[in-house]
Amino acid sequence: MVLFPDEHAQPLTGGGGTRNAKRMLVIVIDGTWKEAKKIAHRNKKHWEKAAKDWESRGGTLQYICLDGELKRSIYGDLRREPMEGCLSTLEAVASALVLLEPEEAGRQVHDALLRAFRGMVSIQEQFQQRGRVAKLGQYGGVSKAEAVEAKRRQQQKKSNDSTADKHTSTLVQREYVFYTSHTDFRHRQQLKQQGEVVTCTYDEARERCMELNRDRKRGQRIAMLPLDAFEKHLRQCHDAQQSGMPNEGENDAL
Repeated sequence: MVLFPDEHAQPLTGGGGTRNAKRMLVIVIDGTWKEAKKIAHRNKKHWEKAAKDWESRGGTLQYICLDGELKRSIYGDLRREPMEGCLSTLEAVASALVLLEPEEAGRQVHDALLRAFRGMVSIQEQFQQRGRVAKLGQYGGVSKAEAVEAKRRQQQKKSNDSTADKHTSTLVQREYVFYTSHTDFRHRQQLKQQGEVVTCTYDEARERCMELNRDRKRGQRIAMLPLDAFEKHLRQCHDAQQSGMPNEGENDAL
């Protein structure tokens, strides 16, 4: 018997649970549902081939499944089952042995297996609970989901405040400089002002910059900066050039 819900699997009944019943070999596939399907598919031909030998000795190959009342797995919330009524491998084995083992032996084996399994699950639940407490400590006494949501709301508020500040700043008039930039053969950046300084809002300066760049190619396009930022940039470029120039002694050496 192969304990697997194959399309031709027959519900397991309690007919074999007697001392005079024939000896049976039960094959149980252990693993996730995805793994179990692969194992069953890849071994089906081998089992069918072996079944021919068993038939010569009066045996048969049969797929069986548990078709009883739907139960909740002892795993509980520790493991998410693929559908309602699914059990762990050990629980399925215990349920099958109740029907296959003779008289009270099946019930004793069933109870012993589930008792041990409950003990294992209890230990896992304790580890899980300790992990939850540790995570609560990491996120200030709230769950990770609540902490992530609080952070999202905080970031949203900052974004809204930034947008409001931006709307306010677009109404402020400043002095803007339009300029081009290129790098010379010494890898020094050169800035060249284009036209006069213009006093306008940011949006107006941006529109003017887009208009000036309408027919310009990449590498020749004009950028814009507030006057104070442009002058600061010029000073930085000048200082970089001064620090990179060799002195007279160095020229002689060269």
